[in-house]
Amino acid sequence: MPPSPPSPRAQILDRDSQAWLDALRAQGPVRDEAVGRLHSLLLRAARFEVARRRTAMPGWDGDDLDDLALQSADDALVAVLAKLDGFRGQSRFTTWAYKFALLEAAVKMRRRPWQGRELSLEPERWPQIADDATSPQADAEQGELLEAVRRAIDDELTPHQREILVAVALNGVPIDVLAERLECTRGSLYKTIHDARHKLRRRLQADGHRVSGSCGGGLHMSKHPLERGEALRRLLGPSGPELTCEQCFDEIDRYAELALSHGGPRADRAIPGMRAHLEGCQACAEEYDSLRALLERER
Repeated sequence: MPPSPPSPRAQILDRDSQAWLDALRAQGPVRDEAVGRLHSLLLRAARFEVARRRTAMPGWDGDDLDDLALQSADDALVAVLAKLDGFRGQSRFTTWAYKFALLEAAVKMRRRPWQGRELSLEPERWPQIADDATSPQADAEQGELLEAVRRAIDDELTPHQREILVAVALNGVPIDVLAERLECTRGSLYKTIHDARHKLRRRLQADGHRVSGSCGGGLHMSKHPLERGEALRRLLGPSGPELTCEQCFDEIDRYAELALSHGGPRADRAIPGMRAHLEGCQACAEEYDSLRALLERER
């Protein structure tokens, strides 16, 4: 993963963002009113995220989901107020605040269906892999590469790396669920996945296998059975340098605004490593998609 980006220069805040900061740093009724408006803004974002994901919760009624959105907004409010001095002005204040509510709601929605379910971390448990090649030659090449990946997983990865990679990349366990069960952070688990993928690519190249420049995007799908090409993308991930989950969260508001106003290539040049991370980390990619969709709706 790349080194931390240099600290950005101080930004001149837009008028609305400056007004938000002034009000939230004030005293008495002015601050109370601003906190109330901020909570309403965060609740709107949390409800937006819950609505996007509600098909994954068919047994929940509207009241249950609204309670989850309200809890997400409450938690996001605490986080925003605690991190107020960390707002750098590289996006609008409201965009920066939205990402906290979207994160809280997304994590809660991912975790809720897994409550009470046993979580198997068996590294030898591979799902059924279906053929997706368009020709006999391509089928043979994919089969050979997948078998080489299996051997590399057994030979090169630590038991912990095998457990995490197979659980998240192949068995469909959301990374936030796994982080909660293992009492660690999303970022630390993704670092484990990143390091495991690096080991696999290095072994494959040493053995003479041709690996495409980017196998990213595989974590974004949930087909069962997995197709061979998808399984390879999930296991090998993006090849280039990528941000960490923590760096992604720090930059995601600026990236979303740049992508909307100037296009994806401009955003990619401004924040190297972001696109690769979004290709490799499903959770961060989902939250980026939600933030962008919310900003598009408010345009």
